[in-house]
Amino acid sequence: MTHIIDREEIVLELLKGQGRTVTGPFYINGGQCDRTIEAWPYDPIEAARLLDEAGWVDTDNDGVRDRKGRPFRFALMYASDNVLYRRVCKYVKDEAAKLGIEVNAQPLEWSVLIGLVSERQFEAVLMGWAGDILEDAYRVWHSSQTGGGGCNFVGFNNPEADRIIELARGALDGSVRNQLYHGLHRIFHEQQPYTFLFTRPSFRLINGRFENVKVYNLGLKYWQWYVPEERQRYK
Repeated sequence: MTHIIDREEIVLELLKGQGRTVTGPFYINGGQCDRTIEAWPYDPIEAARLLDEAGWVDTDNDGVRDRKGRPFRFALMYASDNVLYRRVCKYVKDEAAKLGIEVNAQPLEWSVLIGLVSERQFEAVLMGWAGDILEDAYRVWHSSQTGGGGCNFVGFNNPEADRIIELARGALDGSVRNQLYHGLHRIFHEQQPYTFLFTRPSFRLINGRFENVKVYNLGLKYWQWYVPEERQRYK
């Protein structure tokens, strides 16, 4: 599925160049992210080969691949009020159709969507995560978090990943912890529990009256700002 999506084109066309493709869930400028990992390329020929190898072929010539009588079609859910997700969903639907995969867009109100995702009642979902420089991967990726209140919505279960997550939680040395996370990053890259799409900057409009506005990698620190007395409007 990752091979059929041209993520560079999504960044260029849908984000107007304001973003970057990613290979995993970690902050791209943080130590946990292994920046030596090269993203899987857009390669529909390789995607077709892998589908054929897995037994997904169009046996009845209806334009949709199937295996053992089951057509390769699924619903892709996303929040209905998110214009970008709607456009990404349409793009994925069109690209998948070229390979004989039928994607049915399923826009839902956010309250309904998050309820279904939490209850694991979905086939595929388009969502995003907000993170920090230092992440604890336990709640999203450890196999113990596939049910209950955990956020391992996709049911990712990998003993080696569990081992790394547990070791990283107890590592006090930051360099050791980062090396462990690099190993975890590579597992995600190889197994693709998500198709990791992109990260993008946040945009803010700030009145020119403010001084000492500095932009950091993690955003703005509004408590550093001030308005010179001669520009103040409110006392």
